[in-house]
Amino acid sequence: MAKGFSTAITVIVLAFAATLFGCGGEDPRVRGSWSGSLEGIDLTFSFYDDGRFEMKASDIFSGAYTEEGTFTAGNGRIAMTLDGEEISGTYTITGGTLKIDLNYDDGYSESFSLKRD
Repeated sequence: MAKGFSTAITVIVLAFAATLFGCGGEDPRVRGSWSGSLEGIDLTFSFYDDGRFEMKASDIFSGAYTEEGTFTAGNGRIAMTLDGEEISGTYTITGGTLKIDLNYDDGYSESFSLKRD
């Protein structure tokens, strides 16, 4: 009986973890398109229900480009994978503003303040 109970608890914990972390965009408030700028670069982040995200950027020097990856977001933490590299950080949503603070492996960090489109 103890083994069956232990198995049941394990299944419940794994199901909860999968719900929380398994598919992208757990926090539905993050989903959608958000725009802003960083150091003269116009940015639009689009977060999709299936866990994908798209970042469009443009400036007068480089023109326009798009990058795509996957993300998870929940409990104020966000992780984005782009070209096999995971970048993690924190986020807050206040009114129509999404603020993302990212930390890279090399110690570099960036902050984005984006408005909902």
